[in-house]
Amino acid sequence: LRSSLVVVEMALAVVLLAGAALLVKTFAAIVTTPTGFSSEHVLTAQVYRNETSADARTEFYSRLVDELSTSPGVAAVGLINGMPLRFTGGGSGIEGDGAKVTGGFVPGHDRLVSAGYFDAMSIPILRGERFTGRERPDVDPVAIVSQAMADALWGAGVDPIGRRIRVGSSDSWRRIIGVVGDIRLSQTIAFRPHVYLPFTQVQSNQRVPGDVIVKTTGEPSAFGPQLRAAVARVDADQPVASLLTLDQLLARSVGRRRFTLTLMGVFAALALTLAAIGIYGVLSYAVRRRTREIGVRLAIGATSARVRADVLGHGLRLAGTGAVIGLALAYGLTRWASALVPGLSTPQALPMFGAASLLIVVAVFACDIPARRAMRVDPISALRAE
Repeated sequence: LRSSLVVVEMALAVVLLAGAALLVKTFAAIVTTPTGFSSEHVLTAQVYRNETSADARTEFYSRLVDELSTSPGVAAVGLINGMPLRFTGGGSGIEGDGAKVTGGFVPGHDRLVSAGYFDAMSIPILRGERFTGRERPDVDPVAIVSQAMADALWGAGVDPIGRRIRVGSSDSWRRIIGVVGDIRLSQTIAFRPHVYLPFTQVQSNQRVPGDVIVKTTGEPSAFGPQLRAAVARVDADQPVASLLTLDQLLARSVGRRRFTLTLMGVFAALALTLAAIGIYGVLSYAVRRRTREIGVRLAIGATSARVRADVLGHGLRLAGTGAVIGLALAYGLTRWASALVPGLSTPQALPMFGAASLLIVVAVFACDIPARRAMRVDPISALRAE
C-alpha cells in the first residue's frame, strides 16, 4: 500500500508538471505572437463624446486630433471606435463588388478611424493610399481594407484598389483606396479581415472614434498630462478615461493566463516537493524496518555499495513506475485540454519527458539519503536488535 501511494503521488506530480510545462509553452507562444502593430511609444485613452449631432462630434474629434498633433513629443495621432486589445467585437458582413464568395458576404470587422491611425499604430500601407482627413459625407465614399479582407473577397494576388465594397446591407458602396497589413484584435485571436472607414465621412449616432492613440517620441506614460491638457483645451468638461500605454494593454490582455500559469507553477512546485518528501519518507521507513536484514547481509559479506544500490533501486523502481503512468495520463489529459481550450498548445514529448526526468532526478536525491544511512548500519548492532 505504501509503495502504491508513492507510485500514485509520482504519477500525479508528473501530470501536474507536464501541464505546467504546457502552459508555459503556450504562454510564451502567446506573448511572442506578432500582432501586426507596434506597441512601442504608444499611449491610449478613451475620450467618448456624447453629442446628439454627428457634425458636432466630428468637429470635436477633428479639433482634438489637430490639438494633439501640434503638441511637442508627438509623432502621430489616431482615432478608432474600438481599440485592439480593448474591444474585439464589431463584426459585420462585408460584400464585395464581383467577389467570388459563396453567399456574397465575408464576416469581418469594420472600424471608424482617423487619417493618422495607421501611422500611430505602425500598421503598414501595403498598396494604394491612406485617408487624408478631408473625407466628408457628400463626397465619394471610400474605404481601406486589410490584406486578409482583400484575399477573402477576391482571392490572393488580386489587386482590390478601385473595387467596391459594402459594409452590411444598409451601407452605401465604397471605393477601396488602400490595403493595409493584417492585425490581431488580441494575442489569442487570429488575423481577421478588417475594413476601415473614415470617421469624418460616416455619420452615426451609435459609433464614435472614442479611442485615442498617440505615438510619442519619448516615454508614452509621461505624455498623459499633456493629453489631458489637450482635451481640456478643446473642451474643459470632456472626461478622459483609461489612460494606458499600449504595452500595458498587452500585459492586461494576457493577465488571466499569467495568473493561471503562476497558480499552476505553485501547485507543480508543491507536487514536486510532496513527491520528494513522500519517496524519502517511505524509503526511510523501509530502511528502518530492514535494519536487521541489512545487518545480516553485511555480516555475511554484502558490501555497502551493494546495499546502497539495493535501496536506491527500490526507490527508483517506484519512481519510474509512477513516471510511466504519469506520462500516459499527462499525454491523454493535455491532448484533451488542447482540443477543449482555444489557443492551448498541443502536447509534445519534450515538456512531458522533461517533467518526468525532473521528478526522477528529485527521486534519486530523495532515495540517496536513506541509502547512505543503510550503508552505515553496524552489523553487530543489527544482529543484537530485537
